[in-house]
Amino acid sequence: MPLANPEERWIHPEAPLNPTIKRSALGVVVALWIAALVASAVVTSARDNRPGERGRAPAHWPVDAGLARESDRWTLLAFAHPRCPCTRATLRELEKIVARCRERLAVQVLCCLPDDAPRGWERTDIWAQAERIPGARVSADAGGAVGRRFGVHTSGEVVLYDPAGRLRFHGGITGSRGHEGDNVGRSAVIDIVLHRQAAPSGAPAFGCPLLEPDVCSEASP
Repeated sequence: MPLANPEERWIHPEAPLNPTIKRSALGVVVALWIAALVASAVVTSARDNRPGERGRAPAHWPVDAGLARESDRWTLLAFAHPRCPCTRATLRELEKIVARCRERLAVQVLCCLPDDAPRGWERTDIWAQAERIPGARVSADAGGAVGRRFGVHTSGEVVLYDPAGRLRFHGGITGSRGHEGDNVGRSAVIDIVLHRQAAPSGAPAFGCPLLEPDVCSEASP
């Protein structure tokens, strides 16, 4: 039986959907999907390129540092949140630095942990990765006491001192959060150690706050 009103065919449950409406609906869905992808990319890019907080490292090796400094080699301290996944990239860049500088450089990696952290909290895959760096010494920094003494706040920050105990570099050695590749920090450290660049240098550090226990949770226990 024909419909009394031709307009009713567009709302009748058995009537076919107008192709124009179908195309319009599909266009809206596609547009929303693209907008969501762009928004996600913008948020991710902003996060990746936002450096962490960086304090002021002492110009000379502190006498109360609680760490030994070798007087015949450069000393690099790398501070790591043991549950920060982006710190894996820092450790891979550190391994490249060690491969270039070899015996000229003494490396210590300090995994910071809160005062109330349970026993073994710091023993993650990041700790194990640090232990695989040739010649590196790995230790826990309970309560971040050593980190505070050296003015660091962000996982992935490093400080470099010359054989006389003078600060030569303070900052990060990745170009963005969790990403490997050529970057200002890594190049600066290598150049300073190999060519004894005169002026102190630095670069932004990209990582999580050192003493926030739940800020990152992707590292394997």
